[in-house]
Amino acid sequence: MADSSRSQRAGGLVRTLLRGGAALLVAGSLGLVAFGGIAYLHARAEARPDPEQRPPLPVATLTAERQQSYATTEFYTGRVEARAETALAFELPGLVTDILAEEGDRIAAGTPIALLDTDLLRDEKRRLEADRRALEADMAFAEKTERRQQSLERKGFAATAALDQAESAVRSLRARILSTEAAIAGVDTRLAKSTLVAPFDGVISVRRVDPGAVLEAGMPVATLMAVARPELRIGIAPETAKSLRPGDRVDAAVGRRSYTATVRSVIPQVSPVTRTVDVLFDLEGDQTPEIGQTATISLPRTRDQAGFWLPRGALSEGARGLWSVLVVDESGDVPVAVREVVRIIHAEADKVYVEGSLASGARVVAEGTHRLAPGQPLAVRPAE
Repeated sequence: MADSSRSQRAGGLVRTLLRGGAALLVAGSLGLVAFGGIAYLHARAEARPDPEQRPPLPVATLTAERQQSYATTEFYTGRVEARAETALAFELPGLVTDILAEEGDRIAAGTPIALLDTDLLRDEKRRLEADRRALEADMAFAEKTERRQQSLERKGFAATAALDQAESAVRSLRARILSTEAAIAGVDTRLAKSTLVAPFDGVISVRRVDPGAVLEAGMPVATLMAVARPELRIGIAPETAKSLRPGDRVDAAVGRRSYTATVRSVIPQVSPVTRTVDVLFDLEGDQTPEIGQTATISLPRTRDQAGFWLPRGALSEGARGLWSVLVVDESGDVPVAVREVVRIIHAEADKVYVEGSLASGARVVAEGTHRLAPGQPLAVRPAE
């Protein structure tokens, strides 16, 4: 029993020693791994080149020259309009008997467009003419009576009252004849106004009624649009419109065609919708654009604001609407890139006008700024 107990204690001691040895082996292995990792990191850190020892990158640069103003071209869009367009209507009410022009017809000034029924007017005119003839017959008799009374009065055979009565009858009939003739002239005027005629050369753009319609005075029958010498109506910024004068000439484009447009008038009123001022232009050229087409004019402008012209490739987008450029700092032994903040004032297709912390004469990296960072050594060459 005692031998068995000693044997068990000895076996436990051996197992304990074995477990301790295994733990020491594992700890030693982990220590070696950790030491190796630290040594590797130290080796990489020692192998990493110092920023000042980075190889210079070749870049193209340009010299930023401060400008006191910049020239640009402003574009404004409007439409081609007819010089005249009106809804034609009869001044009189009546029955439409005929429409003489269709939509799209080109007509000359004075051409009949529509007719009203004139039967009642012609009947009235015949009645008035008959009244005039009757009055003229009475007038002839009254004049004879007047001459007879004048003769008798000179001979002393007629009373003065009879002569006065004869003269009064002549005057009354003469007035009635004039009144009848005025009524006949009024009928003639209404007959003339029963034919609707074109007030100017143009094209019928809209036909609104058909024969048989009974119209009130002023109801539109058709719309006539002048197509010769159309005009441009362009909404322009008020401060720009102030510089335009009648007779100024600008370049205009309608569709794919180019024209010269001459300022005819500037409307002195700001639109409450577009906040622009309407300017009317006359078009010069052999080709006549279609009414309603979109037209664009270009106006050269000079803005008095200091800044720099830079290529678009020199800018990198920053925060809060600002942009940045890289300039060459040559104060050290090696030129390096330094960041400057700018704000875009005006942009064109391939260049921008900016203001910011740039100094006049600074050498700006013209392109490839995405490859660079502040502090990057540079091998500078002029931009092509």
